[in-house]
Amino acid sequence: MSSNLPCARPLLICFGHALLPVAFACAASPAIAVGQAPAPASQAVSSSGNNVLTVQDMEDLRVIDASVLDTPLSPAEQEQARQNIIRQFQKSPAEFTKARPATQQITEVFRHGSLADRTALAMQL
Repeated sequence: MSSNLPCARPLLICFGHALLPVAFACAASPAIAVGQAPAPASQAVSSSGNNVLTVQDMEDLRVIDASVLDTPLSPAEQEQARQNIIRQFQKSPAEFTKARPATQQITEVFRHGSLADRTALAMQL
């Protein structure tokens, strides 16, 4: 899949029951200054109405990316990805909120699933 974005690594996110390639690509963990404690997982990164993008959402996307990419992201790619995710959330906040349960399920497989389950899921993505 090609992308017009600076970070061209595609990421598939589950919206509803379909896995869709998402143009914002490369999920990244939130930037943390040296010597600063990590932000609480429920802390909002962005919000729109009743829809909130949290630090945990960003971490879930980072875990998915790390599980399917061939190479780790550079710090510059991570920041580009973070900004792309926030912009996409601001464009379609309801879609992010709707996809949260499926994203969390995928993340849990990558965090705690067997090697066979993680491999099968990575092959699907």
